Amino acid sequence: MLLNHRGVVVIAGKGGVGKTTVAAALATASAHGGQRTLLVSTDPAHSLSDVLEHPCRQTPTRIAPGLDAMEIDADALAARHIAEITRAMRQFAHPDTWPDIDRQLKASATAPGTVEAALIEHLAELLSQSLNDYDRIVLDTAPTGHTLRMLSLPDQLGEWADALLDQRQRHDTLSQQLGSSQTESHRQVAERLRERRDKLARAHAILTDPERACALVVLTPERLPILESERLLNGLSEIGVPVAGLVVNGLLPTGSSDPFLKRRRELQDNMLAEIDRTFSTWPCQRVELCTEPPSGLTELQPLGQQLLDSL
Repeated sequence: MLLNHRGVVVIAGKGGVGKTTVAAALATASAHGGQRTLLVSTDPAHSLSDVLEHPCRQTPTRIAPGLDAMEIDADALAARHIAEITRAMRQFAHPDTWPDIDRQLKASATAPGTVEAALIEHLAELLSQSLNDYDRIVLDTAPTGHTLRMLSLPDQLGEWADALLDQRQRHDTLSQQLGSSQTESHRQVAERLRERRDKLARAHAILTDPERACALVVLTPERLPILESERLLNGLSEIGVPVAGLVVNGLLPTGSSDPFLKRRRELQDNMLAEIDRTFSTWPCQRVELCTEPPSGLTELQPLGQQLLDSL
């Protein structure tokens, strides 16, 4: 079973398909099976506490023996990230430039990619620290577009840091040739860039290592989730994140005498056939719709075990 030996599992998919429930179920079953498990939600919907029926914080919270969980507030994380950059910039800039720095960085707080950049740096540090403390880390991610941007950033930001360090080295070499010395502030900037680059490189290495990480794509048997899942799988392939399989969620029961439910199931069967054709490369687990979405450890554990046994 592919899932059983992966230390990091990324749960991804379109919004509203049941990613958080699948992530919580998988984490619950992993902990029940004796694996020290950390469940991390980066989804801005913040529904993990509701699914677990236990309050979660921004730091690991003990939910059950062997199971910790946390919900990351990405917007608050981005605000702290910008504040830290502002403080760092002020250390190296002349006070006359501080108003411009503050204005530019305040504007960047709402720029595309800022939240994802802050989030992936936080996750990179979390992965480095937590893989020694946990056997499995389950990441419940935001909807598809955010997830792909976030997962692609370690490589992109690492290249950006490499380019800046290369430029810094060229500048230092030229300064030495001209008889100038490198200032302490320049050395500190270079060191911070190296630390950032190395941290992101470690995260990229973990997420793209088929022996340590994988993604599990969740969808429902409907046209838009199928199309979005296809784009997601292509994006994960381009980034290099291995895929363990798919979870098709929300299947209606068969054999209903109700005309509406019978017709809806026929439509789902058509979509299931399309899923089998489109995603034939990956194993696929089907999950029937429950009267109420599972919540709490007792209801989540059987679903998680079903996934572990089949994928």
